Amino acid sequence: LHSDLNSGQNNGSSQYYLCRLASTGQLQAEPCPPDQVPVLSMAIARYRRLNQLMKQKRTIETKLQAIVDILGDIQTVLTD
Repeated sequence: LHSDLNSGQNNGSSQYYLCRLASTGQLQAEPCPPDQVPVLSMAIARYRRLNQLMKQKRTIETKLQAIVDILGDIQTVLTD
């Protein structure tokens, strides 16, 4: 979703475009219907939040794995 401010046209309102890459690698854009802008904005916000949560999940998993490794080493030392 990309915004383009139309200065002097449509009373200065914004026109939003849906952008995607074609199979040829070229950027393609088409006007987004105004009634779909709120829905797409929410979808983008959810996608960004999901990415944040996935990054946090990976960080926690990495830390947990380090703890598991340390505990494994401690168990080895204690049983020897």
